[in-house]
Amino acid sequence: MERFRNIAKNTILAFALSIVFQILLGNYVVDGNSMDPTLRNDQRVFVNKFVYFDPVVLKSNLKLSFDSTLNPKKGDVVVFEPPFPYDASGKQFVKRVIAVPGDTIENSSGIILVNGKPFGNDFGATSEISEVPKTLVPEGYYYVLGDNRNSSNDSRNFGFVPRTNIVGRVWVIYWPFSNFKIFDYNLISAFNS
Repeated sequence: MERFRNIAKNTILAFALSIVFQILLGNYVVDGNSMDPTLRNDQRVFVNKFVYFDPVVLKSNLKLSFDSTLNPKKGDVVVFEPPFPYDASGKQFVKRVIAVPGDTIENSSGIILVNGKPFGNDFGATSEISEVPKTLVPEGYYYVLGDNRNSSNDSRNFGFVPRTNIVGRVWVIYWPFSNFKIFDYNLISAFNS
């Protein structure tokens, strides 16, 4: 009987941990080469969904006060649902945040300018292919591009991404194991400050 209790307790614990794991971390399979060389087709990544936890919902439900600074930053690689009606298939995309609310974005003569300064493309050796007039990123929206800009379906096509569509930030490439990598966002933000 004691053995049965231990098995039941361990099963319940494992089930609870798996639920917590799914809430905090998502699993994403890279589809395509738009983030090459940072992410490649068919790589599997863990997505940290908790890093952008939106305290507004919890604050309104529990009347708690939180500092709501957990928003995407320039350089973050994010998984998101493309704005409706651009892609109603339910497929999620992965791109890099180039501009945040309040920034200006411009693509002039093949150079991406964020707040009038060239955005460092230290993530992929590709050129910019579309012209974008100087535009202010509205509150609650983000401008995202793929690192492989010549082969990316991104904000140049579907516009700004609402904050509510962003699922989380890519955290770890875990498969194939030979490509294992933990993303260091402190280093990434240093490139773009």
